[in-house]
Amino acid sequence: MSVTREEAENAMRDMDQARTQSQELYGYQEASPYFLIWGVLWIVAAVLTTLISGRDGLIWLTVDAVGLVVCTYICVVSARRYSGANGFVYGLRYGATAVAYALFIGMALAVFAPVSGEQILTFIVMLISVTYVVAGLWFGLRYAVVGLVIGVLAAVAFFFVPAYVTLIAAGLGGGTLILTGLWLRRA
Repeated sequence: MSVTREEAENAMRDMDQARTQSQELYGYQEASPYFLIWGVLWIVAAVLTTLISGRDGLIWLTVDAVGLVVCTYICVVSARRYSGANGFVYGLRYGATAVAYALFIGMALAVFAPVSGEQILTFIVMLISVTYVVAGLWFGLRYAVVGLVIGVLAAVAFFFVPAYVTLIAAGLGGGTLILTGLWLRRA
């Protein structure tokens, strides 16, 4: 029994599609803990800022620092599972990415000088939103869906119910991240 060229090409194309889909689904599962952690932290920070007035910056800075440490640790541990992967390098990349975003946010806030906490929160949420959309263009559509949902929620909250933008961002944004983490885990 001989295989035709067309049959061989079809089989190779099918294998390539299966490999691509498998990598995408595996990537979703690997991303799941990060979404869960940041979703919970987002809710915690927003609730704390609602309960403790005047300490918004300190609360978010502390919660973000905890999240970065936990996520960097997960990144390092996950990288060690791959043969030849250097967990330290992956941890540095994750940390450096976080520092780059922090510097960008700091400079953008210094240049544009928003006047309210709601503006700052919405700006950061929109930045996170576009990051997920771009990740979705490269690594899997589910990230883009999450980015769009978070961005729309932030815009609606900011423009239509600005007095409650912090709580809406916490409940819906953090909730979206948690649900996404669960969704990706099942991928």
